[in-house]
Amino acid sequence: MGEYTPLVFLHISVGLLVAGLSWRLSRLRADGAYLRFWALYWTAATSSIAAEVFLAPNTGSPDTQDKILQFSIVLLLSALRPALLSMAAASLFRGLSQKSLWFIGAAVFFVAAATVLIDRSGASATHPARPEAAAYLMSSAAAFVFAFAYSRRQRAERVATLLSRAVILAYALHLAAFGLTGYGLPVYPPSSPPISAGSTAGIVLGCLIAFGLGLDALRQAEHARHHAETLWVAAQEGMILLSKTGNVLQANPAYARIVDRPLEAIQGCAVSDAFAERMRIRVAATVLSALGSGQKGSPRIVHADLWNGREVWLEFSFSPLPGGNVVLSIVRDATERVLAQQRYTMMVSRTPIGIHFYAFDPARGLVFTGANEAADRILGILHQPLVGKLIEEAFPSLAGTDIPAAYRAVLSSGKPFRRDEVFYKDERIAGAFEVVCFQLTADSVAVMFNNITDRKRAEEALRASEARYRLITDNSTDMISVHSPEGVFLFASPSARTLLGYEPDQLLGRSCYEFFHPEDLDTLRANHRLLEATHEPQCIAYRMRRADGSWAWVETFARVIPPDAGSPSPRLVAVTRDITERRRLEEQFRLAQRLESIGRLAGGVAHDFNNLLTVINGYAAVIEADSAAPQKTRDLASNILQAGERAASLTRHLLAFSRRQRLEPVPLNLNQVILDAERLLLHLIGGNIKLVLNLDAAPGEILADPIQIHQVLQNLAVNARDAISGSGTITIATSRQSVRAGDPAAREMPPGHYCVLSVLDTGCGMPSDVQEKIFEPFFTTKEPGQGTGLGLSTVFGIVQQSNGYILVNSEPGQGSEFRLYFPLTEGGRPTADGQGEARAAARSDKSILLVEDQPEVADYISSVLENHGYSVITASCGDHALSLLAHLPRPPSLVLSDVIMPGMDGRKLADLIRERHPGTAIVLMSGNERQTPGGGHGHVSFLAKPFTEESLLRALRAGLD
Repeated sequence: MGEYTPLVFLHISVGLLVAGLSWRLSRLRADGAYLRFWALYWTAATSSIAAEVFLAPNTGSPDTQDKILQFSIVLLLSALRPALLSMAAASLFRGLSQKSLWFIGAAVFFVAAATVLIDRSGASATHPARPEAAAYLMSSAAAFVFAFAYSRRQRAERVATLLSRAVILAYALHLAAFGLTGYGLPVYPPSSPPISAGSTAGIVLGCLIAFGLGLDALRQAEHARHHAETLWVAAQEGMILLSKTGNVLQANPAYARIVDRPLEAIQGCAVSDAFAERMRIRVAATVLSALGSGQKGSPRIVHADLWNGREVWLEFSFSPLPGGNVVLSIVRDATERVLAQQRYTMMVSRTPIGIHFYAFDPARGLVFTGANEAADRILGILHQPLVGKLIEEAFPSLAGTDIPAAYRAVLSSGKPFRRDEVFYKDERIAGAFEVVCFQLTADSVAVMFNNITDRKRAEEALRASEARYRLITDNSTDMISVHSPEGVFLFASPSARTLLGYEPDQLLGRSCYEFFHPEDLDTLRANHRLLEATHEPQCIAYRMRRADGSWAWVETFARVIPPDAGSPSPRLVAVTRDITERRRLEEQFRLAQRLESIGRLAGGVAHDFNNLLTVINGYAAVIEADSAAPQKTRDLASNILQAGERAASLTRHLLAFSRRQRLEPVPLNLNQVILDAERLLLHLIGGNIKLVLNLDAAPGEILADPIQIHQVLQNLAVNARDAISGSGTITIATSRQSVRAGDPAAREMPPGHYCVLSVLDTGCGMPSDVQEKIFEPFFTTKEPGQGTGLGLSTVFGIVQQSNGYILVNSEPGQGSEFRLYFPLTEGGRPTADGQGEARAAARSDKSILLVEDQPEVADYISSVLENHGYSVITASCGDHALSLLAHLPRPPSLVLSDVIMPGMDGRKLADLIRERHPGTAIVLMSGNERQTPGGGHGHVSFLAKPFTEESLLRALRAGLD
């Protein structure tokens, strides 16, 4: 061995040098594990060479103990080399843990050891290197993997990649050659000495690999150092290297900016020197305490003033560097964060919202850790005694709910939990709460809550109010609407369907002016401007167009709503009511009032006119009956009498319109009246017009004056005849009809059973404006001289006086229909004749007290009565008559008095005479038949003006009898 001793020592020295260099270079890289395993591999390889060289002379020793030692060393070194090389190759693959590396190494070690044991125990192990051949082959495979992995990691460095791959592959081939030689293949010539060309090639290749890997490690270390220097300078966080005594060995610019001092004034000084003198002891104590522990600890907050007096909060983090004599400290300016935390703490303590804090204990669950002051006030309890209890213990009523599980879910998912209504009640707390839970840290949550019991009550009240409002708007017959200042519909209640025939949605967005009658637009616009100017509520009646095109009279009460949270601009609220029916009734009432006024006027005119006609017709009759008068005079008197009769007929028309004529109602069948008048009606309407009778078989009986009904039929027939131009048809019909509440006819008359007389013509019809006036006296559409205008007014008066109703239906060009409704009667008073034959005028010696305020009438009556032997005493008024009665020796046989007189009227006078002189007969006379005495006047008779001499004498005779 002596000749090889220098070479052996060279091999061992180079191997140890490669191992030491590789181990040292591994410290320069954070991922230098493969270099450490490479160093261990060469340590094992060198030890293997030394063992073979120094133990080879003892191979032939009979000492069993020497053989066992040699075998154990060879087994260990042969199995350890592929294991270490495999671990070096595996460490180049990212993602493998330290445990995985040791597992791979152990597996390869045991496989290699098993192979060596098998070869050593085999009888065929003749070649001296064969027991280690399998270890070499396994090392070769690991070297191939090492070359592949290393070349992939260094793909960016092309030259280094090619060099390292080629050298490591050559080394892998060298190990494979050694292994194959050990199995007897003549790759390397076998030689007993361990030092051969093959081992020398391995040493050379190993040095090359170590050199290449070392260059890479140095280059990577240089990059890392440059990167670290860049980070050191460019870092936003302060970094200082501290000695164990608290002196600053090195500081980066960021730290200088934080403490507001130059770098040269910091480095080499104590870390506390950067602060105000009164603060240095506190800072030094905090830093030295952290340095003394020698371990990386939690960040520490230091509150101090800098040397310039500025108050700061600094966060120091300490990390000991390898070797233990230098500590890296990361310094952050935490002033804003601490102030924010203080503001947060102040906000939490002063916020009106309650806050609970919980921490999660894996062994127990959610543990209550605290609450703010607002929580005590909101819940009315002290929370301090609850700290440390589980949530179910602190708040028992939550134990049976999903709230605790929801809070724990916030910790696992990180998503906040919110619930608008959590109802809670126990012996301490009761109410409704709004809850929000969010994560504070990995194992803690905060729960913000607020008592919303009052708000819930307010919401319930609001819902109830809205329900009432909805009940009103949905069921009101009036349309409630909201409009923009321009009049655009913003809201319309459901009653729009009933009022206008539109769905509420059809009105939204449309201007209300679209629905106004053109004739009302100017008035409505003026009212709108007044409403906007004064903000005073306004009420106006106008016409609106319905969906079917018809016009409805409506009344709207509108007011302005000022801007509020719901609307930045004012709005108009309108309540609109259908007054079509009211307007119709008002028009009817006004018409009735107008007709009543006209009727009073007509009645008064007829009364006065009848007084005049009484005188005119009376004297004309006297002259006509005077045989001594010339014939010409008698003829003239006859003409005067005929004109007077026509004038009397005219006054009867006026009295019929004003319902002041005297009627004699009897149970009457309308069919019989119509049939009796048929011939007369045919004569009136002429031959070009066809008369059709459509009579109900059983129309029922009414209570009416047959003479007046005849008059009604004649007037309606004449009116229908005049409306027909040329030929046409007039239909007269009767029917029974029951009017019920809700029927269209019920708007004009009370519900009940009626007999209806209908007169229908095919004439020209009438527009609505003419229909409004047809019952007014003297109103006519005929040419002057062709009609008096009293026909329909007479019909109206007779029907009204008979307790009936009259309806008209007419359209221009469609003809007209007059429907007369008479109440049906179960029976009536028996027909009274009252028209006895005039008795022959006989002379009488009876005394008559005549009371008449018109002298000419009084003179005429006196002359007639005196001519027939009556003794006549004349009084001008009621008081005059009573005065005369008081002075007469005996009461007169009969008192003949006018009804309408100045002062006391005839009825009052009759009452007083009957009280004082019960046996005295009384006859009242009047040109207004409405003044007929009622049933309470006993033996009082009535004489209508104008009257003839015969009717006067007949009335007196009836009174005296």
